[in-house]
Amino acid sequence: MPEKRSCHEDTGPALSPWNFQLPTPLQLGEYLIDAGQRSILFWDVMRQRSNQYREHMAQTAPNVLHYDFELVLDGRKFERPVNYGLVRILPPAGVAVDGHRRPFVVIDPRAGHGPGIGGFKADSEIGVALQAGHPCYLVGFLPELTECVACGRALNGDRAYFHALADGLMCAEDKRLASSEISKESRAWAAQMFRAPVDSFMEVSWPKSQCADLRKFLIQILQRHIEKKLVTAGMLEKGGF
Repeated sequence: MPEKRSCHEDTGPALSPWNFQLPTPLQLGEYLIDAGQRSILFWDVMRQRSNQYREHMAQTAPNVLHYDFELVLDGRKFERPVNYGLVRILPPAGVAVDGHRRPFVVIDPRAGHGPGIGGFKADSEIGVALQAGHPCYLVGFLPELTECVACGRALNGDRAYFHALADGLMCAEDKRLASSEISKESRAWAAQMFRAPVDSFMEVSWPKSQCADLRKFLIQILQRHIEKKLVTAGMLEKGGF
């Protein structure tokens, strides 16, 4: 067995400013070279990340889908424009889809930025459905909530409202009766959610009161288009979540 040593046993000279030794010129040179190389690598990574972000944001409907897709319906071109679209997921090579099977439709409010639900990875719900031969479709909201759906005017920092029978935000002039206001803070959070991965929000403190208006807005849209009440939404509300 290893020999036990007392915590009071002297293990060497104590550190003090008096026994500090200056680095030799060789050591100083090696340190400067290493620091310079690490700095170059760090800023190169930041450059690549910035370029990737700009390319991502330059897309019409930025997403992080694992699969290729084709646009079926663009809600912005409807007679009454809305801020979402329907796409068909293209199966990868080696995967056969039976068009006679029941289609698998995912409604993803985060426009494909969800953690696997909207096809973020191969073992997502869409990936499993494709492997089973089901045609897959994705309904994703476009990431911009900056225009009034009634008049098309840019909202910018103006007050914005939503209604259970409207498919987006409205300005003060075009809001409906019994509309609810959505705060600027919630709109800013929504913009960030549409563009950032879920992992970036894991360390964020999220009290129940935060983005309550945004949750209500999204639940109303989903319930309207699926023509059913979301039972889980009420259960989570009663549970204090």
